[in-house]
Amino acid sequence: MPLYMIGLGLIPENVSIKGKRLICASDNVFIESYTSVFSEGRISQLEEECGKRFQPCERELAEQESGKIISLAKRSKVSFLVIGDVFSATTHSSLFLEAKRSSIEVKVINNASVLTAVGITGLSLYKFGATASIAYPEPGFFPSSPYYMLEKNLAAGMHTLFLLDIKQDREIYMSIKDAVGILLKLEAKEGKRLIAKDMLAVGCARLGAESQAIAFGKLGELEEFDFGEKPHCLIIPSALHFMEEEMLSLYSIEAKNSQL
Repeated sequence: MPLYMIGLGLIPENVSIKGKRLICASDNVFIESYTSVFSEGRISQLEEECGKRFQPCERELAEQESGKIISLAKRSKVSFLVIGDVFSATTHSSLFLEAKRSSIEVKVINNASVLTAVGITGLSLYKFGATASIAYPEPGFFPSSPYYMLEKNLAAGMHTLFLLDIKQDREIYMSIKDAVGILLKLEAKEGKRLIAKDMLAVGCARLGAESQAIAFGKLGELEEFDFGEKPHCLIIPSALHFMEEEMLSLYSIEAKNSQL
């Protein structure tokens, strides 16, 4: 029996015709619930359309206990759903490899993800360096990895996309305001004069949805800008091409304020 790994895109309406057909034909459907959320809409919409009840899949099940999914795929049709694209998160590769090792046929249905949707900002996708994640600090846990990833990307003349922390079990989604505050705290901690409130950045919210919001300005301005509902992401660009500058001017906070 095959294992279907299906990218759902950024909103429920983005699921492909093929993807929906395979979901409807599946005996068991798992939805990865720890790396992303829809920009707009809910999983329940898709469940109703497909006539299926999706089983939430936490990281532990997808990685350490993937054998449960593999075992089901040996005797039934199983779909593993991912918001965005299947391989936007490296964690999904482990399930793919485990299935291959078990001689299970795997069919992958790709879709759009935040990694490509940020192209709407006008920033060239070819100029993005490694993506970094900003996590909520906790007692004894305040990782500096996003700070040093930014340093590496800037040195190479590359843009940096920051994905913001999601805690699905508590329905907590980091805002751009929170992310800017954490980056400034990292600057105070590391002290390399890499991040300042007057550096230019791009904030994005609900990419791919009708209500998407994009704003370009200084970090301090983005910190105060009302982006509305989550999910949010943040981009710190490197040196800009004139075409990128022209595109970003469409989202300028300064321009938005002058129109008020």
